[in-house]
Amino acid sequence: MRSKVRSLDPRPTCVLLVAALAGCAGTEAFPDGEELEELAPIEELVDPEMPVLETADAPRIGGVACSEAKRAQVLTPATADSSTVGLDCDLTLGANDVVTRRIILEGAAASGVTLDCNGARLDGGNGSVNAGKDMIEIRSRKLSSTAWERPENIAIRDCRITGSVRIWGMGKNGEAVDVHDSSRQAGHTTRARNAAPRRVLLENLEIVGVGRTPLYLAPGVTYVTLVDSEIAGEATSVGVYLDTESASNVIRNNYLHVTSRQEYVGGLITRKREEIAVDGSSYNRIFDNRLSSLEGGGIYLYRNCGEGGTVRHSAPSHNQIINNVFYYNQYEGDNPSVFLGSRDNSLLEGRFYCGDDDGFPWGSSADDRSFARYNAVYQNQIVKRSVSDMIRQGDSSNQPNEVALNQTVTTETVRPAGCYVANGYKTFVRHGETIDVFRDASGTPGCTGSSLTCNDGELVRGATTTCSVGRAVGSCQVSGNNAGCQKVASCPTGRRLVGASAACNLEYGSVTDAELASVPAGQVGVVRASDNVSDGWCSLGDDGTASGRVAIDGIADRTSVSLACREKDANGGDCHVRAALYCR
Repeated sequence: MRSKVRSLDPRPTCVLLVAALAGCAGTEAFPDGEELEELAPIEELVDPEMPVLETADAPRIGGVACSEAKRAQVLTPATADSSTVGLDCDLTLGANDVVTRRIILEGAAASGVTLDCNGARLDGGNGSVNAGKDMIEIRSRKLSSTAWERPENIAIRDCRITGSVRIWGMGKNGEAVDVHDSSRQAGHTTRARNAAPRRVLLENLEIVGVGRTPLYLAPGVTYVTLVDSEIAGEATSVGVYLDTESASNVIRNNYLHVTSRQEYVGGLITRKREEIAVDGSSYNRIFDNRLSSLEGGGIYLYRNCGEGGTVRHSAPSHNQIINNVFYYNQYEGDNPSVFLGSRDNSLLEGRFYCGDDDGFPWGSSADDRSFARYNAVYQNQIVKRSVSDMIRQGDSSNQPNEVALNQTVTTETVRPAGCYVANGYKTFVRHGETIDVFRDASGTPGCTGSSLTCNDGELVRGATTTCSVGRAVGSCQVSGNNAGCQKVASCPTGRRLVGASAACNLEYGSVTDAELASVPAGQVGVVRASDNVSDGWCSLGDDGTASGRVAIDGIADRTSVSLACREKDANGGDCHVRAALYCR
């Protein structure tokens, strides 16, 4: 049942869950478990904006092996008149093979195809027939002005590529005609994602850039995984580009060290770019990678503004950047490892095209700012440079983000990644740790019947029948005393905190049940400030305020937390704080 709060009198009184701190009287003990109100299970929170795979589109198991004739066609040297070859079957090359034709996987015919290069080289280097072009294209087939047939469930393995790889649907980039036209209509994000390839595995690749962006995921591309690969060479832009409306892609356990050089004004000005650009792309996970050649920056999140007249609908949000190593040797400049909101898209940056998409009530047309929000940056190692210099957030429009547990090191440590759990009672769990308490839409913690275990950056779902969360209310009140009131609130023996809320009256009067209920879980809120606001203070743990609300941080898995209020007055201050504790 709910814990009971006694009626209050003018004397300094504290009614709490455990024994009081020294000097405070009137404590009510909290018997183990007897005063907890056990809460009913909660519904699992699903983000409606996150792309979801349809169960009807399960990956095809196995494909049709290519004929010897197709193999011979792939290995035939490229000419100006015959520079490409389509692939709609499973092909395994020999380690010593050299392919100079561009390999095209297009439309539904390419779905389920595996290309295993077995160490073979695809050569699109300088001087070749296909120099400056993408050596592998995975692309959708346009059926009409409004319909595309996309490929999916493709695997590309063990290829040594001199040149670049591009995956695209409506268009090769954000300025393509079809992307531009769709962006000026409502529902563009869904259309772009439905039109673009998805579920592509790029494994153990070596891509050496020779000018073109080595790996480009065009608008709308989803569920691409780049793993165990190396991306090197040179590019006039970035090493890896995640374009607008792309989402839910994974970049894991790769080595990225592309040298970026883009010349302007006849070579008088050289612009250096970052290794990974996340341009209006969301829900991506970038973890366990090693990045060097960082003169132009590491991982930059932003949203392009109006270039080519295209409206960028989605923001660079809900991305995870975890357990990466940013290696610095001699570079001492200020281009950071991670930049959340790297562009303010102003005329001062030379972005004179920001107004080219004006006139529509969404995305970059409505507001040129990037809105790089709700991203998680955890557990990254920065070799030789300070975290404060090398992990940067833009202006307030690019906040909030979660940035924690990043460190400066002299020698990098190879270790498994932790996991971000957006709706967990704590949002980051270490490798091997299991979490089974989650927050509902109001922030209240509870059990869903499911558990998540972190396995090197991947969350593995399980079931649980032992999860139970209880809620108890305690309070601390003082009248006519400028010293205020302090107590320690504890969970019963064997339980730990998974959340709390606190409501405070910092003038005369008591906090009601309704006022406590008005403060969401995870926050301290002042329901009545002191007449002189600066004379009041209310806190739970290390977080407090004199007015408004603040978030509660750092209490997860603790067994107890401090609770305090104070208010100053000529004849002694009055204050009352009530807290709801949630115990697992």
